[in-house]
Amino acid sequence: MEAARSSLWAIAWAMFDATRAGLAKNVAYAGALTDCRSVEEFASLQASAAQDALVGAVECASHMAEATGRFLDEAEAAINETDAGFGAGVARRSMISPAC
Repeated sequence: MEAARSSLWAIAWAMFDATRAGLAKNVAYAGALTDCRSVEEFASLQASAAQDALVGAVECASHMAEATGRFLDEAEAAINETDAGFGAGVARRSMISPAC
């Protein structure tokens, strides 16, 4: 259960980090907008901002996929442990009580 919690935190932190990084870049681009003196500069800045946003989205998705994979692996391991414990208990009970 603790491992699942840490994986959920990893997913949340991946989202938080991506949001923080995106906000910092957007603030920087907003400041750079005031320096634009032509349509070409504005278009170039807009293209750079869009490219950075897409790169950020890909990086965030990669981190989320990695954290989600770990979460699923840990959940599968926990389920298998529970199933193994349940199966052992059933086997012990069948040995103790005679079949009808």
